[in-house]
Amino acid sequence: MLAVLQVADYFLVQAEERGQRLGHLKLQKLCYYAQGFYLAFRREPLFRERLRAWAYGPVVRELWDVHRYARGPIAAPEDYDAEALSPGERRFLDIVLERFWQYSGTDLSRFAQGEPPWRDAYERLRHGGGDVIAHGSLTEWFGPLLAELGTDEAGPPPDRNPVRLAPANA
Repeated sequence: MLAVLQVADYFLVQAEERGQRLGHLKLQKLCYYAQGFYLAFRREPLFRERLRAWAYGPVVRELWDVHRYARGPIAAPEDYDAEALSPGERRFLDIVLERFWQYSGTDLSRFAQGEPPWRDAYERLRHGGGDVIAHGSLTEWFGPLLAELGTDEAGPPPDRNPVRLAPANA
């Protein structure tokens, strides 16, 4: 199992290869979608750290701690080890990137806030409970969306609609 920083570093490197950089908000939400779809696809977590329901959507505290003072786009790490992820993990993350690249961090945050995993955990937090987003909740939500992600070995067909992110009433 990976650490969230390995997943985040991969996303940062891929963004720079596209001539762009990711902000902290988008990076957090990409990790959320990667974890959710991976749990649904493989029935095991992609990374060991837990997602939490914070005000601006799902957050991995350990990733937040590393980039908490970032005030703009985050540079890819100079010491990135491409071999830290298996080819299958990289391919899976590429599929997630392809589906969500077009959205801003604010868009992804808004989408995630409309989804049951974050909503349920945030509601629990508001009533004095914990803020951890349960793996079972992620698996249940993302499972029916796997076909739209296009997780087969060939990758997503180019003419597919993006994954239904926004809640039905949005």
